[in-house]
Amino acid sequence: MLFLALFQEAFSHRLPNIVRAMMAAWPFPYIPVGTLLTSGTLEFSQVVVEGLRALLTQQDRPVTGNVRILDFRRVAHEIWTVEAKTEDGDCSTETVSEKQAVKPPPRYEQRQRLKVITDLYSRFQQEEEETDLLPGAQHRKDSLQLCCVNMKIVLLSEDHVIMFRQIFRLWDIEMLEFTLDWNWSSLLRFYPYLAHMKNLHTLSLVWMDKNTYEHAYTSEYKWFVRAFISELSKISSLQHLYMNGICFLSDNMRHLLSQCSKLSKVNFYTNDFSMTVLSDLLHYTANLSKITMEQYPAPQECYELGVVSKERFVQFCPVLMDTLRAIRQPKRVYFATDVCNRCSKRCVYEEETRLCSCLQ
Repeated sequence: MLFLALFQEAFSHRLPNIVRAMMAAWPFPYIPVGTLLTSGTLEFSQVVVEGLRALLTQQDRPVTGNVRILDFRRVAHEIWTVEAKTEDGDCSTETVSEKQAVKPPPRYEQRQRLKVITDLYSRFQQEEEETDLLPGAQHRKDSLQLCCVNMKIVLLSEDHVIMFRQIFRLWDIEMLEFTLDWNWSSLLRFYPYLAHMKNLHTLSLVWMDKNTYEHAYTSEYKWFVRAFISELSKISSLQHLYMNGICFLSDNMRHLLSQCSKLSKVNFYTNDFSMTVLSDLLHYTANLSKITMEQYPAPQECYELGVVSKERFVQFCPVLMDTLRAIRQPKRVYFATDVCNRCSKRCVYEEETRLCSCLQ
């Protein structure tokens, strides 16, 4: 189409006035904003934003309001053929195993509310634009539909947990990452919503400081772990599971693995498991026929006073590998120690032993 050919030419040659004017006159229902913002310099991104702002100002006029979806995700788009796509227009990616190329909706899609698709990265000290976006979206729910596919939360407050629940459609979320400190109360408030995440395929839980989970042995924490695992086990779409330093109780972990049959990747690095617990855990992976990558922590027996023993690591990890191979035929399996405090590397056992530089 002539419009896109002209826009491509102006965008490629960094002609700010033309790009700004053409953005303000964008004729298609779909705009891959994230791709446009990352395809140029910071200064030129401002040109795109100015044109987009002018376009959205016109959206209030029924005659000219044509845009239906703004996609802020910074992933691969075919932005020069948006008028020819015939996909269904939802905000999900195809599958976790396929390339994350986002496809725009068809021209015929006529939605009353403006859909904004975005990946969310929220941290304890948020930037000004983040704190403005969420309350603004909350107050414009009648005209704005905020769709988040990839959500990353670092030290989230309980107030924001409530806000996310009110703003986002939980079934849109496909990838969810939590980074936690010793205070896991925000996750306690969030976990009941897991049952609504019907399309969640990747969940990552990372504990910031392994030395702060003495609470893992309290009765309150044990109750929470059981409830959390119970909700997590109900997510039939879950394919990738990463739990680093979470210190979940081993019996609950086994229950989770026996329930989530679609798992293709698991990562349990930085958890304190003994040889006995790891061996039991491996037996509960017998039904994971789709699993292609497995990452397990080296057992506690590999450490002496908190320091990795080279001899023990070389001794115990092959035993665990043999245990797994007696259960099924694994594809890619790794056993690894905690990250070394000196060289920031792990000792890893796969088919052979790779020691961190401090132990070589």
